[in-house]
Amino acid sequence: MHLVQCSGWLTLAIRSSAMPVSTVQLDDHPMPLRSGCHQPAEDVLGMEIHCAWFTKGLQVIDISNPFSLKVAVSLLPPIPNGSKQVLSSDVCWDEHGLIYLFDRDRGLYIPEREKKFCV
Repeated sequence: MHLVQCSGWLTLAIRSSAMPVSTVQLDDHPMPLRSGCHQPAEDVLGMEIHCAWFTKGLQVIDISNPFSLKVAVSLLPPIPNGSKQVLSSDVCWDEHGLIYLFDRDRGLYIPEREKKFCV
């Protein structure tokens, strides 16, 4: 693993990963349809990335060890009335601990973190 700086951007290059990042799965459970990471939040501070994980709702990923990603916090909202499943499709957050999780059928779900984000 090494860091590469290009045009002001800092990129983490992992050369010995057995699994490409685009296919990362963070648990050993069966993977039903629409259960992959749909959209990670654009704002990353510290060692956590908030991700809308489609049918798994919100997944906050601990990236402190890039070779061993772990789910630090997760939240599965209730299935919206008239829907068959949760479809979390977008996520963002603010400095006050509010997380904005968007569902294709529900709209906006706003959970609040009890502890401050790792920075």
